[in-house]
Amino acid sequence: VIVAATAPPKVTVTQSLKTFANVVGQVAPIQTYSVTGADLTADLIITPSGNFEVSKDGTTWFTAASPLKLTATAGTLANTTISVRLNNQTVGTYSGTISNASTGATTTSINVLGAVTAIDLSSFKAIVALDGSGTHKTVQAAIDAAPTNSTTPYRIYIKNGKYLEKVNIASNKTFIHLIGESAAKTIISWNDYSGKIVAGVTIGTSTSVTLAVKANDCLLSNVTVENTTGDAPQAVAI
Repeated sequence: VIVAATAPPKVTVTQSLKTFANVVGQVAPIQTYSVTGADLTADLIITPSGNFEVSKDGTTWFTAASPLKLTATAGTLANTTISVRLNNQTVGTYSGTISNASTGATTTSINVLGAVTAIDLSSFKAIVALDGSGTHKTVQAAIDAAPTNSTTPYRIYIKNGKYLEKVNIASNKTFIHLIGESAAKTIISWNDYSGKIVAGVTIGTSTSVTLAVKANDCLLSNVTVENTTGDAPQAVAI
């Protein structure tokens, strides 16, 4: 009787991850590696540790508490690109591993390192802070102080806080860049709505905006803009 030998499950990882360098309040940089599987008998489980996350599509991210699962077809996992990021907004250094495991296969672990640094405020033209620690207390005041018809970015840093104001970027305030400390905690909020009367003038849907952008070449990053009117009547955030 001749019995064909069965090849053991095998997971192969190709990677050259460098140290992650994040800046507080900015989008976390992403690096990638590739993984393949042969003669697999179970799912490939990719588990990051610490503050690191992994993704197959760059949109849905998986953590140590909820690992990424990849299913092989007839025992084979085609070459798959895995995205990795350090997801932390606190200044410090971080380390961890990314485990690539499948039943019966030798687990391959990738060591990952990263550092989170504070943003360099010297690169901004204005700083907005509710507590008065910046150059302005309101977003509108910082915009008003910007030059008109600029041809280069006028960068305004907005510290965490809920800014209860209606903001207008006039058509001659070109190249205004609003950069928040964090999207979750830097909020511009107002509550105008269609039909609301303000100073004897009836607000319409288009004029109910919390933030009106009328100039070219403007940019918003890490800022949440909200209109808190609710379900009705009509209201606009931007």
